[in-house]
Amino acid sequence: MGLLKKLFEELPDDVICALCNEVFLDPRVLQCNHMFCSACLVRRSARIKADICSTCETPYHGPSCRQAEEGFKRKLLNLNAICNYKCGMKIKMAHLPEHLKDECQQAPVPCPNAIKGCKKKVKRCDLNKHIDECNFRVVTCEACGHVTIFQDLFTHQSRKKCLERKLKQQVIRELRHAHQEVINHRSNVKRDHIRLDIEQTKK
Repeated sequence: MGLLKKLFEELPDDVICALCNEVFLDPRVLQCNHMFCSACLVRRSARIKADICSTCETPYHGPSCRQAEEGFKRKLLNLNAICNYKCGMKIKMAHLPEHLKDECQQAPVPCPNAIKGCKKKVKRCDLNKHIDECNFRVVTCEACGHVTIFQDLFTHQSRKKCLERKLKQQVIRELRHAHQEVINHRSNVKRDHIRLDIEQTKK
């Protein structure tokens, strides 16, 4: 199967595969000099169970098919293509794979959390938003500091150990708060005593 013709602006007739009626992809030349996409040849041979040119019906030996000449390959790479994800970019065929891989904002890209189980693909322009909301993003339990993925956080926080740690940390926070209040109270009392002493001295 070749590249869809609708991805190109103008196409000469000699870049169209006669089997799939699309633009050549990895073209192969038979002994009779007719050219087809390599995948198209494989599919047709499997279907008819024979290696016969569909144009002139000349038998051919599969392994002897040769690649297209370098000049023809360059011609294909210089075709003016339109990004197939409708970002509006018009680009030479040679640069289209790089554009789709690294630049196109409409191209689907896998979530960076795929290694953790996320199977979603989103448009590159929506990737940051997805990462912030992904169920497989890494989060830290506020109760005990345990690191897990978001979708497992509720289950983790329902466990006894996490609840015990949460209660312990809550007690520690309350003790620290109470201790700070005592320190503040002592400081205020001391300041009031100093103020009273100064007032008594003035009298």
